[in-house]
Amino acid sequence: DIIDYNLSTCMYRRPELALGGAIALLGTITGRKVRDSRGTRTNVYVLGLGLSGSGKDHARVINKDILIEAGAAGEKMLGPERIASSAGLITSVCESNAILFQIDEMGRLLQTMQNPGKSPHLFNIGTVLMQIYTSSDTRWKADAYADSKKNKTIQYPHLCIFGSAPPKQFYESLDYENISNGLLGRLLVFESSER
Repeated sequence: DIIDYNLSTCMYRRPELALGGAIALLGTITGRKVRDSRGTRTNVYVLGLGLSGSGKDHARVINKDILIEAGAAGEKMLGPERIASSAGLITSVCESNAILFQIDEMGRLLQTMQNPGKSPHLFNIGTVLMQIYTSSDTRWKADAYADSKKNKTIQYPHLCIFGSAPPKQFYESLDYENISNGLLGRLLVFESSER
């Protein structure tokens, strides 16, 4: 139904991106409610690739509208649209039982996360994303601070991501490290056809 609604209201039909957006939304809505016998949860990281101006943002708009229409509980699931630091990411996940981050220009974020000297506050985002994803069936403890009141523990962290990027930007952001370190293996990548 979400995909049908997306495709009936869009300017450019992007069924691949409609599917990716719906998976991310349902992964969020079912957060902490569904698991299999091994503890696998519905936390998903989805990336939709499409050319600039091709309507790749429509699925994000649909997801946002659905969560807002659901009222206070839905709005609490709607996370920030940018990640400024790993500490900000942790705080957002800590404050919601299940949260959906919808990030435009995710290829640019992936590029920036590769350079620890230039952006140390962004470099740690990749590590936190991988740890939260893997720890969805247990208790996860975040960074240790001198002030112990700032130390955060999250029981069954549930983070879903629906990001979008132009294909060229995403593929250029890939290098050996982010392919081998496991972040790419946690992404469901949907590339839309050209206009």
